[in-house]
Amino acid sequence: MLILRGTKKNHNNYLKCRYFSKVKYIKNTKFKEELYKYHHEQYIDDVSIRPILYLKEEIKKEKDKDEHKYNHEYKYSGVDKYKEKEKNMHDRRLKRNVPLVYSNEVSNLEELKNNPFTLVNVKNNNGESFGIATFNPYSLITARIISQNTLFPININFFIEKIKACLLWRSKLTKGGKNRNMISLSELSSDDNPSSSASTGMPMYSSTSATTEMLKCSSSSTHTSASTGMSMYSSTSATTEMLKCSSSNTHTSASSNVSTSAHTNTSSMLSSDISPSAHVHAHPMLDNQFCYRLINSEGDNLPGLIIDRFDEYISVQHLTVGCEMLACNINDALIELLKPKGIIFRNDNKERLNEKLEIYKKVVYGKIPEQVILIENDCFFLIDLINSPGTGWFFNRKCLRNLLCTYAYQKNILDLFSYVGSFGIQCAKNGKAKSVKCVEKDKKFVQLAKNAAYLNNIKNNNIEFICCDYLQFFKNCNELFDIIVLDPPNLIPKSKFIESGKKRYIDLINVAQKYITSNGLLLIIFTTKLCSYHDYINIINESFVGTNRSVKIVGQGRASPDNPVHISLYLFADFYWFILQISF
Repeated sequence: MLILRGTKKNHNNYLKCRYFSKVKYIKNTKFKEELYKYHHEQYIDDVSIRPILYLKEEIKKEKDKDEHKYNHEYKYSGVDKYKEKEKNMHDRRLKRNVPLVYSNEVSNLEELKNNPFTLVNVKNNNGESFGIATFNPYSLITARIISQNTLFPININFFIEKIKACLLWRSKLTKGGKNRNMISLSELSSDDNPSSSASTGMPMYSSTSATTEMLKCSSSSTHTSASTGMSMYSSTSATTEMLKCSSSNTHTSASSNVSTSAHTNTSSMLSSDISPSAHVHAHPMLDNQFCYRLINSEGDNLPGLIIDRFDEYISVQHLTVGCEMLACNINDALIELLKPKGIIFRNDNKERLNEKLEIYKKVVYGKIPEQVILIENDCFFLIDLINSPGTGWFFNRKCLRNLLCTYAYQKNILDLFSYVGSFGIQCAKNGKAKSVKCVEKDKKFVQLAKNAAYLNNIKNNNIEFICCDYLQFFKNCNELFDIIVLDPPNLIPKSKFIESGKKRYIDLINVAQKYITSNGLLLIIFTTKLCSYHDYINIINESFVGTNRSVKIVGQGRASPDNPVHISLYLFADFYWFILQISF
């Protein structure tokens, strides 16, 4: 059930923002309307009056075993002959650049509770500074360091420089990333005011005409050879190739022996089971060179902030009070640098409940289309930027999808928790899989997947979309698969669910392995921050106890390069995948 948070007085503002809140989360929140003013008013950070957060003098005493040797003559003297070493554990962790401070480590927490909407300087009792941090006295993680320099204010210029640094890295991952929206490599690395940058301009194309051209060129067969590398982005833009392919086939697989028709009748596609919805041609098509994870929280030294770029549309997620308090500063920096058509707040992540924040979605700038066409690895996908999981698209799986296509040739593939068919469609089109089944329980995403199959000119005898729960599917399944993809949602969202979540992962893998052929592959993706690498290995081992099957890891890795991970938090990153080869 959804309720309207607002009165008749601000009803017009409500309609403009499209703000919703779920009833069951209201009782868990503390910060509500107090934060909304910072969506449109900049937070003013005054260095001279910024409060100071002091760390406790927590002492860990260690016994020096080298100097303590049992001496019988002092056995009953009552004198402790252990030499005690004093170590401040908070200092040690912060000096290793871990950007987190916990509530039990703060000595003046009660004093700071009077003003939760503020930035703080983090210091120890010796006066040593560790930087500027966002602050929330009601969260387990009380402070998150966003800058090491306490002498400069956190304002729009601070975020402009941060975003420019992020763009500099992303521009190296894309062919045209350095030539768009007045951002060039020389400008990104300079200290000049970004507002004075000259536009280098990349010609824009109309979303309607681009979609029309794309649908025209779908009549010409376009095949991409399966790449054996882990290159994140194709050296040739999929959009450019599709706009050129109306005259000839541009890519031919060198290893494929399967001949395909050079021209396909569009009317026959419309009459097939995979048919487009009534408005599939009306959605804008994004330029894939400018679709990526722009800011990845701690990985880009901005804890609690997630920003995904969808060409001219920006999806922002604030996971902490401090980041939402700085929302207007961040928005102004994004508008200054990227000139977006729309910005949406996707603050519907349940992690916000740990910060006592509300769950909502809100368009704060411009307009956001209901659906857009995104291109990844030369495949088209129709995605919902407003109602899709996460921030709209899982960019962290891009390299993994490309890798899986190299194993897919003439294989029977099962894609569980398929969302809009991102793995299955790419395996069918780029990997030339023999057959693909995509299982998703949400009817809305199943329809989007069918539309994507239509856009990619995939016939219904090559791919099948099933709307049901995975347990129901396995109950009625009577066939084996060469490759099974397990991409479940986060099964361990909180520490209290660690044991139950591990058991759910074990049960899921155990059921799936029964439907894999000998020497088949199982791809399992973990998306929790609460488990380490060794925990994942133990989960996999437990899953195959008593199965009498031989298992080996033939591939493992992390997220794509546009999802960097903080070096101090590497062991507990929220994305890890394994490819297992299973045989009898």
